Amino acid sequence: MNDFAMKSMKVEKMSDSTSTEALLANNDSHEFPYGLRLRLDPKIMEKMDLEKMPEVGQTMGLHAVVEVVEVSLDRNESGGRDKCMSLQITDMALQVRSNDSLGQVAKENEMKEKNDTLLG
Repeated sequence: MNDFAMKSMKVEKMSDSTSTEALLANNDSHEFPYGLRLRLDPKIMEKMDLEKMPEVGQTMGLHAVVEVVEVSLDRNESGGRDKCMSLQITDMALQVRSNDSLGQVAKENEMKEKNDTLLG
Protein backbone atom coordinates (compact mmCIF):
# COMPACT_ATOMS: atom_id res chain seq x y z
CA MET A 1 0.00 0.00 0.00
CA ASN A 2 1.28 3.48 -0.90
CA ASP A 3 1.89 5.54 2.27
CA PHE A 4 0.60 8.67 0.54
CA ALA A 5 -2.53 7.37 -1.20
CA MET A 6 -5.33 9.90 -0.75
CA LYS A 7 -8.56 8.66 0.77
CA SER A 8 -11.86 10.51 0.53
CA MET A 9 -13.03 11.80 3.90
CA LYS A 10 -16.68 12.13 2.81
CA VAL A 11 -19.05 10.37 5.19
CA GLU A 12 -22.25 8.45 4.60
CA LYS A 13 -25.32 10.05 6.16
CA MET A 14 -26.14 8.41 9.49
CA SER A 15 -29.60 7.65 10.89
CA ASP A 16 -30.90 7.77 14.46
CA SER A 17 -27.64 9.18 15.85
CA THR A 18 -27.61 10.74 19.29
CA SER A 19 -23.96 11.54 20.06
CA THR A 20 -22.68 15.08 19.43
CA GLU A 21 -20.07 13.83 16.97
CA ALA A 22 -22.66 11.80 15.08
CA LEU A 23 -25.06 14.75 14.94
CA LEU A 24 -22.31 17.01 13.61
CA ALA A 25 -21.30 14.42 11.03
CA ASN A 26 -24.96 13.97 10.05
CA ASN A 27 -25.57 17.68 9.42
CA ASP A 28 -26.84 17.90 5.82
CA SER A 29 -24.69 20.98 5.14
CA HIS A 30 -21.44 19.07 5.80
CA GLU A 31 -20.05 16.31 3.59
CA PHE A 32 -17.07 15.75 5.87
CA PRO A 33 -16.86 14.87 9.60
CA TYR A 34 -16.31 17.51 12.25
CA GLY A 35 -12.63 18.11 12.90
CA LEU A 36 -11.30 17.83 9.35
CA ARG A 37 -11.42 21.56 8.60
CA LEU A 38 -8.33 23.76 9.09
CA ARG A 39 -8.58 27.50 9.70
CA LEU A 40 -5.46 29.49 8.93
CA ASP A 41 -5.33 32.76 10.88
CA PRO A 42 -3.59 35.89 9.53
CA LYS A 43 -0.22 34.97 11.10
CA ILE A 44 -0.24 31.53 9.46
CA MET A 45 -1.45 33.00 6.15
CA GLU A 46 1.56 35.31 6.25
CA LYS A 47 3.89 32.35 6.93
CA MET A 48 2.39 30.44 3.99
CA ASP A 49 3.42 33.37 1.74
CA LEU A 50 0.59 32.97 -0.75
CA GLU A 51 0.93 35.56 -3.52
CA LYS A 52 -2.84 36.02 -3.82
CA MET A 53 -5.88 34.96 -1.84
CA PRO A 54 -7.42 31.72 -3.21
CA GLU A 55 -11.03 31.63 -4.38
CA VAL A 56 -13.69 29.88 -2.30
CA GLY A 57 -14.11 26.39 -3.78
CA GLN A 58 -10.58 26.32 -5.24
CA THR A 59 -8.69 23.13 -4.46
CA MET A 60 -5.14 23.06 -3.14
CA GLY A 61 -2.72 20.35 -2.18
CA LEU A 62 -1.82 20.13 1.51
CA HIS A 63 1.35 18.42 2.63
CA ALA A 64 1.86 18.27 6.37
CA VAL A 65 3.97 16.78 9.11
CA VAL A 66 1.95 15.96 12.21
CA GLU A 67 2.71 14.83 15.73
CA VAL A 68 0.36 12.38 17.42
CA VAL A 69 -0.60 14.14 20.66
CA GLU A 70 -3.40 11.87 21.91
CA VAL A 71 -4.73 8.36 21.28
CA SER A 72 -7.79 6.68 22.75
CA LEU A 73 -9.68 3.41 22.50
CA ASP A 74 -13.23 3.60 23.86
CA ARG A 75 -16.01 1.07 24.12
CA ASN A 76 -19.16 2.25 22.30
CA GLU A 77 -22.84 1.59 23.03
CA SER A 78 -23.02 -1.37 20.65
CA GLY A 79 -20.12 -3.11 22.41
CA GLY A 80 -17.55 -2.29 19.75
CA ARG A 81 -14.39 -0.24 20.13
CA ASP A 82 -13.85 3.28 18.75
CA LYS A 83 -10.28 4.31 17.94
CA CYS A 84 -9.45 8.02 17.94
CA MET A 85 -6.33 10.15 17.77
CA SER A 86 -5.46 13.83 17.84
CA LEU A 87 -2.82 15.20 15.52
CA GLN A 88 -0.90 18.45 15.84
CA ILE A 89 0.30 19.89 12.54
CA THR A 90 3.93 20.93 13.03
CA ASP A 91 4.91 21.77 9.43
CA MET A 92 2.87 22.21 6.28
CA ALA A 93 2.96 23.37 2.68
CA LEU A 94 0.14 24.35 0.35
CA GLN A 95 0.23 23.71 -3.36
CA VAL A 96 -2.16 25.48 -5.72
CA ARG A 97 -3.70 22.88 -8.02
CA SER A 98 -6.32 23.03 -10.71
CA ASN A 99 -9.62 21.29 -10.01
CA ASP A 100 -8.97 18.97 -12.97
CA SER A 101 -5.62 17.65 -11.71
CA LEU A 102 -6.85 17.15 -8.15
CA GLY A 103 -10.01 15.45 -9.40
CA GLN A 104 -7.92 13.06 -11.49
CA VAL A 105 -5.74 12.14 -8.50
CA ALA A 106 -8.85 11.54 -6.38
CA LYS A 107 -10.41 9.34 -9.08
CA GLU A 108 -7.22 7.30 -9.45
CA ASN A 109 -6.99 6.77 -5.68
CA GLU A 110 -10.67 5.84 -5.46
CA MET A 111 -10.21 3.21 -8.17
CA LYS A 112 -7.11 1.85 -6.40
CA GLU A 113 -9.08 1.67 -3.12
CA LYS A 114 -11.89 -0.27 -4.79
CA ASN A 115 -9.42 -2.66 -6.40
CA ASP A 116 -7.60 -3.18 -3.10
CA THR A 117 -10.95 -3.95 -1.42
CA LEU A 118 -12.00 -6.38 -4.12
CA LEU A 119 -8.66 -8.16 -4.16
CA GLY A 120 -8.53 -8.27 -0.35
